[in-house]
Amino acid sequence: MRFLVTGGAGFIGSCVVRRLVAAGEEVATVDALTYAGHPESLGEALDAPNHELWRTDVRDADAVRRVLAETRPNAVIHLAAESHVDRSIDSPMDFVTTNVQGTVVLLQAATAYWHGLGARAREAFRFLHVSTDEVYGSLGSSGAFTETTPYRPNSPYSASKAASDHFARAWRRTFGLPVMTSHCSNNYGPCQMPEKLIPVAILAALEGRPIPVYGDGGNVRDWLFVEDHARALDLIARAGEPGRVYNVGGDAEAANIDVVRTVCRWMDELVPDSPHRPHAGLVTFVADRPGHDRRYALDSSLMRREFGWRPTLGLHEGIGRTVRWYLENRWWWQGIREGGFEDRRRQGRAQRRQPVRDGEAGRPEVHRSMRSMKVLLLGPNGQLGHDVLRAHAQAGEPFEMLPLGRDRLDVAAPGAVGRILRGLDFDILVNATACNLVDRAEDEAAALAFAVNAHAVRDMAQACAAKRARFIHVGTDYVFGGDATRRRPLREDDPIAPVNVYGASKAMGETLARLACEDAVILRVASLFGTAGASGKGGNFVETMIRAGRERGALRVVADQTMSPTATADVARVVLRMLTDGCEAGLYHVVNGGSATWFDFAGEIIRLAKVAATVTPCPSEGYPTRAVRPRYSVLDNTRISAAFGAMPPWQDALERYLRAKGGRRA
Repeated sequence: MRFLVTGGAGFIGSCVVRRLVAAGEEVATVDALTYAGHPESLGEALDAPNHELWRTDVRDADAVRRVLAETRPNAVIHLAAESHVDRSIDSPMDFVTTNVQGTVVLLQAATAYWHGLGARAREAFRFLHVSTDEVYGSLGSSGAFTETTPYRPNSPYSASKAASDHFARAWRRTFGLPVMTSHCSNNYGPCQMPEKLIPVAILAALEGRPIPVYGDGGNVRDWLFVEDHARALDLIARAGEPGRVYNVGGDAEAANIDVVRTVCRWMDELVPDSPHRPHAGLVTFVADRPGHDRRYALDSSLMRREFGWRPTLGLHEGIGRTVRWYLENRWWWQGIREGGFEDRRRQGRAQRRQPVRDGEAGRPEVHRSMRSMKVLLLGPNGQLGHDVLRAHAQAGEPFEMLPLGRDRLDVAAPGAVGRILRGLDFDILVNATACNLVDRAEDEAAALAFAVNAHAVRDMAQACAAKRARFIHVGTDYVFGGDATRRRPLREDDPIAPVNVYGASKAMGETLARLACEDAVILRVASLFGTAGASGKGGNFVETMIRAGRERGALRVVADQTMSPTATADVARVVLRMLTDGCEAGLYHVVNGGSATWFDFAGEIIRLAKVAATVTPCPSEGYPTRAVRPRYSVLDNTRISAAFGAMPPWQDALERYLRAKGGRRA
């Protein structure tokens, strides 16, 4: 047989293609090769003589008609879709155009092609539309979806798939096209994008980062190993009855938290020398996403009756195989996280068989002179943003600095970041925004913290990736928990372990930024003090100590939390050097030299500011806060100092700060 598989370079599609090619079938893979499509996922099938890769967007009617005419398939398996629920919440129109419009374009083209076939070929032709169990909505604590369950989609993703299902059904009834529809449960296995739950858990555990779990982790899914799903699609495409709907479930219900814990147990077993064992200690519960369905389960009895199909791999074994694959194929997911594979390979055979029109052949290199370079600065009114603007003005750098404040972009507003940034022209984005309400983030401000510090950061990184812009994101030392007995400063490759919600939200922001943008630069800073804070736009510890010392005369300050006091002016200098000289992507600790407890820091402030006050130490327990603070979060600044010059000691930075304010002793 000759198959045409749309979305064939994606997660499920590539598994289907590998199976069909290995069986000796002729296969044409159609894929737009966006962020989720990777020819490398096709493995040996990519260059097999019975396989062709066409770089084609299913929304392009002319291109789809051309592919059908040249490949002349006996069956179409339609898997091309936007499928990430979080992305659908932020950018629903992308899901409408791909999942609904793209399906209709393909149905129209397939109908015209089908009408042009001979009688026997027309009778044998099949069109399999692959959908999801999410179209059915959410289940209670019992029962399972059947093929006749009414649709009740609850997310933009599931709504778009439901709409495409209706069009597929309508094409069968109205035009006679031999369409079949399948609904699958949650797939997992090799080659799944690193943004999905199981890969997220594996890679976070491997790297010692927080493993984010939505809500209480009790959302239940029916888990289906991708190879079992590919086998089911093969059966339906060959022998399914036109007009029928087939549910393909894994018969393996499990709550998200139980799946993540299973991943952690496999990581404990397969990486016995990991410094992060037991990996379950990395699990971090985060604010739930909107419209999160509580439970899905599929009744696959029709598949068993008609095809004798049933899942062959249990969840525990399937997760074990998946963990092993990610551990043994780091080149695959590192290639995605670090910016994708080379463009010449991403062209696939479409470059040889089907010329790509201007504007469709990938991302052209963009070269701009320094004078025409545009730098977008988010958070220009905060301590750091203020000093970045001032450093740019004082240096007289030729590039354009574009401040974008909250009056023009509220990063906490759902979808606002992607919408606004898509309409702006910039070469570099510097994100100095943050929700740093550390104590309030433990309860009423938790959702705000994740919205600003994680989800908005993801949207910024995605916008930068789409524009080929550099993304510079400011992180924090609070991604570390610290141990009061520790004496070595923390390096960029040390495992993170936040101890409060604010730190967890910033850690997630780092992860999402690096996943979404190949050029992401993360600058971890600590205990900042700068002139904008001093002028009342947020405050800082220096001004708080001076004011409290003058008002009270006696201060008790925590002496068992050690950190890296840092002047925003010095961080701003580094940011400006990065903008003018460039830098490698990755993590940098940008802090002043030395370390101090809050007691040490306060004492030096009072001494240099000549305030008549006494400072005495107290333990953390003597100054209770809602959020636990890191006991040791001193950052090692060796890497940044080697690249851009030594960072001055914090004492010198403090003295310079007070001198500029006129507060230094005579």
